[in-house]
Parts: sequence; structure tokens; C-alpha cells
Amino acid sequence: VSFSASWCVPCVRFAPVYAAFATNPEFSKVSFATVDIDEVDDAILDQVAIETVPTFLLLRDGREVSRVVGVTHKRPASRLASAIRKSLLS
Repeated sequence: VSFSASWCVPCVRFAPVYAAFATNPEFSKVSFATVDIDEVDDAILDQVAIETVPTFLLLRDGREVSRVVGVTHKRPASRLASAIRKSLLS
């Protein structure tokens, strides 16, 4: 689950990359969702401890198995792709 905001420049820049994960055959067994933090109740954000955006929660059977906070300028998809492979596909 990607937690982002429309005013967050890194979130906006990474959105097409994140969307491409959903159509990548390597990740066909993974579901992807995006939550705009300005459109949900703060209690929900507190419950999952979202303190900055973008934050990506990797869930298995409804439980958090990994978290990636932020994106890097060089190879921005690599950290998230690696976490997905390690936490959800292995």
C-alpha cells in the first residue's frame, strides 16, 4: 500500500513507477493500492504509523511484513522492488 499526497513532489514523481509495478509480470501475485493521506481519517494514519510520505507498507495476510519510507533519486524503484521480492515473493 502506497501512502502519498497530491502535494508531495516525490510522491507525484514516483506514482507512475508504482503504477508500473502493478502491471509487471514479476509482481503478478501482489496487489497494489494507493492511499492519499489527505482523504483518510488521521486515526487510520496513526494506527499504521504513517509519519511521512511516501511510505509503502507491504502486507501479507493483513499484517505488515515490511515498510519502505521515502524514495531515492537514483534508481527510485530498487528499494521497493527489493522489499517486495524479499517480503512477499520469497
